[in-house]
Amino acid sequence: MSGQSKGILVHFIGYPISVLGPGTRVGIWLQGCTIRCKNCLAPESWDFDPKKFINFNDIKEKLYHYSKYSPDGITISGGEPFDQPEALLTLLKIVNELRYPSIMVYSGYSFEFLLKIYSDHLHFIDILVTEPFDFTQTDKKIWRGSDNQKIHLISDRANDLFNEIELNQIEYQDERDLQIFTVSNSIFIAGIPKRSDIYDYKDIL
Repeated sequence: MSGQSKGILVHFIGYPISVLGPGTRVGIWLQGCTIRCKNCLAPESWDFDPKKFINFNDIKEKLYHYSKYSPDGITISGGEPFDQPEALLTLLKIVNELRYPSIMVYSGYSFEFLLKIYSDHLHFIDILVTEPFDFTQTDKKIWRGSDNQKIHLISDRANDLFNEIELNQIEYQDERDLQIFTVSNSIFIAGIPKRSDIYDYKDIL
C-alpha cells in the first residue's frame, strides 16, 4: 500500500473501548489539534509532537492483532484527526483493508466543511461526529462532549443498523462509564465524563 513507509502522530491506541461508539471497539486518538476548544478534555493531545510518530506498518500490525478479537469497529478521535489529512486517509484505508466492521471518526470541524474539503475521507467512514466541543452547552447526549455536536451516519451499513435522528436524541443515564489504561508512568482515560465531574477527576489524578 502506498504511504506505508510514512506514518501518523498518535496520542494513544487502546482496546477494548466500549465508551465511544457502538459495541466494543479499537480506539485511536491522534496527536495534534489546531482547533483547541476552550476547556478541552484532552489539551495534552494538541501539540504536533514528533515523538508521537508511529509508522503505518506498526499501526497496521497492531490493528491486525486487535482484529483477531472481532471488535465491533474502530473509533478515531484526537486531537483533531483531519489536521493530519493525508495520514488520516492512509489510516482509513488500512482499517478498511483489515475489514473492520465499522469506522467512527470524531472531528471538531463542521460536517459541511468536511464534506467540501475531505469528501474522499468520508467514503471510508461509517459514523462521523462533528462540530467543536463547546463547554457552554449541556452534555446530556451519548458519545458527545457537548450537545451541539452531531452524529452523522455516512455509509449504507451504518444506516442499516441505526436511525440517525434517534441516535442524535439518545441521552446518557445518570452514570457514565470511563475506562482507565496505564501507559508507562501515566494513565489514559477513555470516555466522556459528566461535565460536573471533570474537575473532581483532575483533582484525584
